[in-house]
Amino acid sequence: MKCVVPSCPYDEESTTLQFFSVPPSCSSSFKKWQAHFFLSGLRYEKICQLHFVDSDFRKSAKMLNRNAIPSQNLPDGGTFSGSVLIVQPNFQAEVENDFAAAVKVEDPLDID
Repeated sequence: MKCVVPSCPYDEESTTLQFFSVPPSCSSSFKKWQAHFFLSGLRYEKICQLHFVDSDFRKSAKMLNRNAIPSQNLPDGGTFSGSVLIVQPNFQAEVENDFAAAVKVEDPLDID
C-alpha cells in the first residue's frame, strides 16, 4: 500500500518505514485530520511516518498519539486524497479573469 500523500514515493512493501491507517471516517480524529486536508475515508488509506513530528508518536514509536495530525512533508498549496492533489483555487483571480474576458471594453478615445 502506497502512502496517501501524492508527493511521497514510499509504499509498505519497499521500505522499512512505519505506516499508519487513516482514522475511521466516523471518528473525531478523522474530522481533525480532514480539517487540515481532504481524505476520502476509505479504510485502506495509509500514511507513512514521514508526515508526523516526533511528538506525534508514543514512546514505543510504533503507535501514534491519539491527537496526532500529519503536518510534515505535505504538498504545498493543497490537500490530498489518495493519489490526487486537490489545489485550493484562488477564486478572486478566477473572477477577475472571467470578468476581464467577458467584458472586453475598447477605449472609445483609443488612448494607449
